[in-house]
Amino acid sequence: MGDVADDEVSIDEHGRAVIALPAQVDITTAERVREGLLSLVDSGCQQLHLDMSAVEKIDSTGLAVVMAFMATLHRERPEAKVLFDGLSPMVNRILHMFRAQDFNIETEFRERGDD
Repeated sequence: MGDVADDEVSIDEHGRAVIALPAQVDITTAERVREGLLSLVDSGCQQLHLDMSAVEKIDSTGLAVVMAFMATLHRERPEAKVLFDGLSPMVNRILHMFRAQDFNIETEFRERGDD
């Protein structure tokens, strides 16, 4: 699976572009995460899978990176479908509170343990 640590996007068995976010999505990882998310946009895949199962913390800088990713998709790839997978309940609440679902992009949020 692609990981922002190695700036690699992989394609899973369902044809989705997949990238795994690190445990900390914050000021210390923001640039690396931003580059990884932009590689998802550039992948050309219709379905984008953000594996957030390792994410324990997201600060305002990390949230800004995720929201900028959604805005870029809205502008450049409005037909894309995004899966935020493996969310902790806290990160799920934060993404909804900041209206990540309101970019007119088909978006699915799956918490850890949801199948």
